[in-house]
Amino acid sequence: MTDEQSLSNADGLSEDALMLCVGEVAEQLNRDFQQAQELTDGWRDTDLTYRLVQTAERECRDRLAEKGCWGEADRAPSRVPRPTA
Repeated sequence: MTDEQSLSNADGLSEDALMLCVGEVAEQLNRDFQQAQELTDGWRDTDLTYRLVQTAERECRDRLAEKGCWGEADRAPSRVPRPTA
């Protein structure tokens, strides 16, 4: 398996196409967060902030899932082990 194959998704996108897709989704997420910040008066309206951020994150995951870049298992946070002394 080549590096390009290991970075492709379920739709068979090449590494370049996958990176472009993820970049576009990230840019939209950034725009959604900027708009949410404006609509919530700089995050002061906590109830609206929660709803807008939750919606933006869900739409981001949905866009990634459409391209096969995200699956149900990716909805759970990753566990980062604590360093041992």
